[in-house]
Amino acid sequence: MSPLLPSAENPRPRQVTIGATLSVTGGVVLLFALIDLMTRLQSLEVTQLLQENLRALSLSSDISVEQARDLLRYSIMVFAVLSAAAVVLGVFTLMRDRSARVGLTVVIATIGVLCVFGGPATWLITLYVATSIALLWSRSAREWFAGTYAPGSSGSPGASGAPPTKPEAPDRPAESTSPW
Repeated sequence: MSPLLPSAENPRPRQVTIGATLSVTGGVVLLFALIDLMTRLQSLEVTQLLQENLRALSLSSDISVEQARDLLRYSIMVFAVLSAAAVVLGVFTLMRDRSARVGLTVVIATIGVLCVFGGPATWLITLYVATSIALLWSRSAREWFAGTYAPGSSGSPGASGAPPTKPEAPDRPAESTSPW
């Protein structure tokens, strides 16, 4: 078994499991929602919503409904690629791939930042993303990815009641008192 994969001797911290699982789950849900939106893009309901939003933003003279629909289509495609990447990178993060954790952080942070501009309706997605990132970069998660995670510790020194221990120094030959 690979030393990078979680095992009985090297368990994955709960924070990593929850953070990566949130990312994978969020990516899958977002992907299905985007597929649903893409199938309804030509519907009368979406056309009316686009017209109302263009009028409310005073953009109806600058942008046509078809241009807005194209912009929405391309936005859906971008979010679909990002959500698919979040799913794949989340799975590899669960398998202790450091590069996947960094990539996952970048991908979901991009989704979160873009969702801030979507208004109050999408701010919950940003909070969800921030929670995932915080869990993936918690102290115990960083230690696990670095290979220094001690199972049973809560991530803070002395949390188990025992004083923190220093790593053992490498064996050195006995120093001689002779000047030669």
